[in-house]
Amino acid sequence: LREYWPDAELGVRCYEFVHAYHAFWARHSRLLHLRNTMADSHDHRLMIQRVLSTQPLIGLFVAQMGGEADDMQAPQRGMATVLMTGVERTVTVSTDTGLTSLFGDAERRSEDHYLVPEARLIELAIADTRARVARGEFA
Repeated sequence: LREYWPDAELGVRCYEFVHAYHAFWARHSRLLHLRNTMADSHDHRLMIQRVLSTQPLIGLFVAQMGGEADDMQAPQRGMATVLMTGVERTVTVSTDTGLTSLFGDAERRSEDHYLVPEARLIELAIADTRARVARGEFA
């Protein structure tokens, strides 16, 4: 995510990012699910940690969209935040074995069932925001 993703490679790069993020989550799933459960239960320390852990990635999404990564007022930041929220939720669901096996192992989906659509949404959002920046719709 630190390298600029050329338009011609955007789809592949988005999938690679989501796949790598999922792999990280899969390796640390128990700890990350515990953190999120505690944050969702309003444990202030873990709420802060959860938010702080995504801020660098949100900034890098802003940069992919033509903004400055460290600009907290960048007009792209809202889209970047929503994208990161989607990534977080996607990997949370896809790595939750209790949830993914709720309807039985025969109904369990592969990780790409979740990752391919998430990568496509990121691709569309980045491409659209880049185009809007190019048209001067963002200050």
